[in-house]
This record gives sequence, structure tokens and C-alpha cells, in this order.
Amino acid sequence: MEENIKPLVSPTVKLYKKARKHNWDQGYNKLYNILRDKNCDKGTALMMYWLSSPQFFTQYADASKVPEWAIDNYDFVKYVEEKFLIIRNEEIIYDPVADGRLSAEKYAVKSPIP
Repeated sequence: MEENIKPLVSPTVKLYKKARKHNWDQGYNKLYNILRDKNCDKGTALMMYWLSSPQFFTQYADASKVPEWAIDNYDFVKYVEEKFLIIRNEEIIYDPVADGRLSAEKYAVKSPIP
């Protein structure tokens, strides 16, 4: 009987896992949907943000300077920055340093990370 018992996983954790497994070559639509979900957590948003390499975009003063090949990524980074301010769930802790997401590359900062 115990074999049929499934562990309970919150919708917030499910979204985090879905975002973590996302294949970035498949675009951003699923990631935007995760950010729009009422169960999205600040930790999930931070993870998606740092996986987007926001530090790369600090070298551009604004969107008009971003190369065309990178504009979808830039738009996603900016969207995460906006959504982060209104997301209220705080169940998941995400540390970009522990995850190895902070790049050693240095860019001339023209637009700082908020």
C-alpha cells in the first residue's frame, strides 16, 4: 500500500523544476508562462534571471545597442526584472554564486543589474 503514496510537491516547486529543466534552445514562451503563473516564486525568477546571463547586457546602455541576435534574451531579462518586483511567493532560495552562474567575464557597465 505504501508504494502507491506519492510525495506531495507544491505547485511552486513544480514550476521551479520545470524552469530548471527548460531547454533554452526552445525559446522563452514556457519561461514567460512560468513567470506569469500565480505560483511562481522569487527563487524561480532569480534562477531564470541568472541563467539568462544578465551580466552580458550590462555593457549596453539600452535596448537599441543590443545586437539583434541577443534581443530576445535581453527582453526576457528585462521582463524578469519587472516581474520580480511583484512576485510574492518566497518558498525557494536560489543562490547564483553557489550555482556557478556569476560569470568571470567583465563588461564595461553601462546599465547596471538592479
